[in-house]
Amino acid sequence: RYEDFVSEQVEGGSMTRQTWRDLRKLIIWDGLTENLLHGMLVFLCVHSLGTIRRVASGDGKESRSRPIIYAGPTLSDLPTTMPSVQRLDPEMLRVVRKALDVQHDFNFAQLLSGENVPANIIMLDSFIKQDGMEAFRFHLCVLFGLQCGDYGKVSKQSHCRVSATNLIDEVNARTILLGIRSLKQLGVLSPRECYWSYICSYARWLRLPAQTAEHYAFVRLVALNRVTTNEELEEVRSAWETMYPDDRADLADFLLADGIYQRAFHFVHLPLFFARARNNPAVGLLRALVVLVEIIEVLSSTTIEPEDENDRVVKVNLADLAAFTHEVKASSVFSVCIEHVKMNVLDRQRRVQLTMTAKNWHRVLDTDAGDNQALEVSRGIRLLLRRQARTDNENNSPACFVAPPLVDYRQRVWSSEGRGFTGPTMAHL
Repeated sequence: RYEDFVSEQVEGGSMTRQTWRDLRKLIIWDGLTENLLHGMLVFLCVHSLGTIRRVASGDGKESRSRPIIYAGPTLSDLPTTMPSVQRLDPEMLRVVRKALDVQHDFNFAQLLSGENVPANIIMLDSFIKQDGMEAFRFHLCVLFGLQCGDYGKVSKQSHCRVSATNLIDEVNARTILLGIRSLKQLGVLSPRECYWSYICSYARWLRLPAQTAEHYAFVRLVALNRVTTNEELEEVRSAWETMYPDDRADLADFLLADGIYQRAFHFVHLPLFFARARNNPAVGLLRALVVLVEIIEVLSSTTIEPEDENDRVVKVNLADLAAFTHEVKASSVFSVCIEHVKMNVLDRQRRVQLTMTAKNWHRVLDTDAGDNQALEVSRGIRLLLRRQARTDNENNSPACFVAPPLVDYRQRVWSSEGRGFTGPTMAHL
């Protein structure tokens, strides 16, 4: 019941009754069968077990393998551990396996925060074309279940479980609705259009313009910072507008790359990096954006091309950088940290692990900027020379943004019922 779901939520920010109705209508769709519900519960249990490396390996050893359901022989060896899997009918078992495979490449939470790229939705699109809308409906339902699990996190302070119903308030529920409504258009729209339709809906929700490429880049940056208040929005806007124009152009190119028609970098833990930068007075969002542009430039100048010519997405893990950003005490230490990083290319050129070296960690608690001033001056000179060279190459033309080829798409409006695009105007944006 609605009253039970919102009983522990903060008054004034709790989910509204209308959002509750919209969520139920969207998730339940035309009704859930007992077989579909059984499959959903099995998926959620198996997915959680698969995140435990010792369980996923099946032999008690650490492993980075996918969830246990992928190990065919293991299922018959564990009838007492996973009886629910054994009771699935063959067709539902096939759907659960396929949904787990899709989940490995498409993370719904990363879509909501703008962390992944349009190319990540391609596998979900293939899932619909091969298995039909019934299987897709199943996947949308489990996406909501996984999102509830993500919100039901353990508090490090109290060491107790936080109820997902307590955290799926009006803001989080609305974000989930926007994401699922966009994905429901798969089969009608391309993966690229579905991705940008979510960004467009997110812009409309925050009353931001979404008519040019720069608008779309900025809205994705806002999503990456998980903005929910006017104060947070102004913080992101200030950092964006303060950036040097060429740096902002480079950042916009990264934010608009789709991984389908051009190479795109999928920075894992980028929202965490931004959050820790904003919460650290020695860093701030502007410095974090400048460092991110430097990382993009280093990666772009490195020959990183996945072996599969159809796979243009390179995943870059920023977990170590996010940890460093949380700990660093001096702005100058953070500003020159990219001078001392290692980028290890893994998995047939598809993944990059960015690691902060010992030189960075030795300075992380430094509060005296004296030792780093020479490095910062040297870095500043290099940035100046780089910008001058870029200006010369462009014949002194101003930096410009290349919009995604969605001209027709951008002339339509996302309907409130989530059934598609209507009308030839952008008035609702």
